[in-house]
Amino acid sequence: MSGWNSVWAYHPVILDGLWITVKLSVVSAVASTVLGLVIAVAQIPERRVLRGVLRLYIDVLRGTPLIVQLLIIYFGGSYIGVPYIATFAAAAVSISLYYSAYVAEVFNAGFGSVPNGQREAAHVLGLSFTDTLQRVILPQSLSVSRGPLVGLYVSLIKDTSIATIIGLPELVKAASTVVNQTAEPGTMYLLVAVLYFAICYPLSLTARYFDSRARWSR
Repeated sequence: MSGWNSVWAYHPVILDGLWITVKLSVVSAVASTVLGLVIAVAQIPERRVLRGVLRLYIDVLRGTPLIVQLLIIYFGGSYIGVPYIATFAAAAVSISLYYSAYVAEVFNAGFGSVPNGQREAAHVLGLSFTDTLQRVILPQSLSVSRGPLVGLYVSLIKDTSIATIIGLPELVKAASTVVNQTAEPGTMYLLVAVLYFAICYPLSLTARYFDSRARWSR
C-alpha cells in the first residue's frame, strides 16, 4: 500500500500528464483525419502527377519511424529559420502528418468500395464532382472506413507517448517524473497502463462494432 500512497501524493502531476495526452490525441486525430481525407479525395481524379506526388507522401511517411519524424520536426526547425518549436506543436505536427498517411489509405479503401457504376450514374445525372463526393461516395465509404479509422485512433493515442523523448510532459513523462521522486516504477507504470487501457478499450470496442456492422451490411 505504501507504493500507492507515495504515487497518490503526486496525482496532480499524473492528471496534468493525462490531460496533455488527451489534448494531444484529440488535436492529432482531428488534424490527421482532415488531412488524410483531403489527400484521399485529391487522388480520385485521374491526375497522374498529383497522384504520384501524394503516393510518394504516403509511402515516405508510412515507411519511416514516427519517432524519427518527430525528431526531424523538433530539431530541424533551425535549418529552415525556425529557432524554436514548442514540444506540443512538434508532437502534434509529427503525429498528425504520420497518421494522415494511414487515414488517407483507409479513405482510399472506402472510396474503392463504392461501385464505379454509381459514380458514372452521378456523372450522367449531371452531378458535379463535389456533389458526387458528398451524396454518393462519402456516405457509402464511411460505413466501411469508420471501423479502421477508430482503430487508427487507438494506435494514435498510444503513440502520443513518444513525445516524452522531446520533453513534453504527457502521461509517460509525468510518470517518469513521479518515479524519480518516489522510486516506485512498478506501481507508477502499472497505473499508466491502466489509464491508457481505460481510454483505448472503449474505442477498440467501438471499432469492432463498426467493423461488424460493415460486414453485416454487405
